[in-house]
Amino acid sequence: MIYREYFNLQYRLINRRLQDNGLNPGVGYILFAAVFVCFSLLLFNRTTYAEYLYVFAALFFMLNLSEQRRNDFLKICFTVKHYRIIRGLENLAIALPFVIFLLYKQCFFMALIVIVLGILASASGSKKSFAFVFPTPFFKHPFEAIVGFRNTFYLIFFTYVLSGIALSVDNFNLGVFSLVLTLLITSSYFTKPENDFYVWQFNLSPAQFLRYKIKIAIRHSTLLCLPIILPLSVFYFDNILILLICLLAGFAFISSVILTKYSTYPSEPRIEGGILLLWCLYLPPFMIIVIPYLFRKSVNKLNGILK
Repeated sequence: MIYREYFNLQYRLINRRLQDNGLNPGVGYILFAAVFVCFSLLLFNRTTYAEYLYVFAALFFMLNLSEQRRNDFLKICFTVKHYRIIRGLENLAIALPFVIFLLYKQCFFMALIVIVLGILASASGSKKSFAFVFPTPFFKHPFEAIVGFRNTFYLIFFTYVLSGIALSVDNFNLGVFSLVLTLLITSSYFTKPENDFYVWQFNLSPAQFLRYKIKIAIRHSTLLCLPIILPLSVFYFDNILILLICLLAGFAFISSVILTKYSTYPSEPRIEGGILLLWCLYLPPFMIIVIPYLFRKSVNKLNGILK
């Protein structure tokens, strides 16, 4: 079957990537499974927000498969029906370990949320069949947020609905979750390296370029978060410090994602970059060390392109 051939090819590509990173595929799978279980157990033992962060992590990995060029290529290779089934199966395959662990922890509602988000995210990156251009609030700044928002606007709308539900049922934690989810979706806009021409055209030093990218990303993330954070700040003014901490942690994570991308530029981020981001999710203060480290690596990588 066409699906078996496709996923067999993906399996071979993953094995090749593991080998390129110096890992035997069998050892790599065992290692990742062990890290996933340990990370999950530690997360649920350390914080009451674990189930929300868990959904956050699941969606982050699913959105990485929603890059526009990748989906355009799949639509060239497959019929619309086959494309939709493949994208759905890909996201469900990523969601499955998270769903199993959430069910083990008896977090049934969050397990359902992961499945729903996986189905919604499978449509990300698809082009509409009509000529209407969805407006964005980002003007003519760098393209990542414009393209990302148009591909994931229905997910952003979903987070706004969640925040409205949080206010209606007086559930502050659900409101925080909707804020964190919005920040995650925004961070996914900056994961894929662009063509070096779009970097070369900037008349900036590497350090200035990175600071500019981070500044614009934070500005755009703030615009998307305002419809959530403003009502929550009004109705839960006593908890405004928690909201600010979540917002600042989200900005730091977005900065880490951008720097991870450019630390291996123009190549795709390597496995160690993904592991660093996982630790940033689990232990946000870790970003105090990670951000300067990635910033120096990114500057070195961009020195050959920007002067």
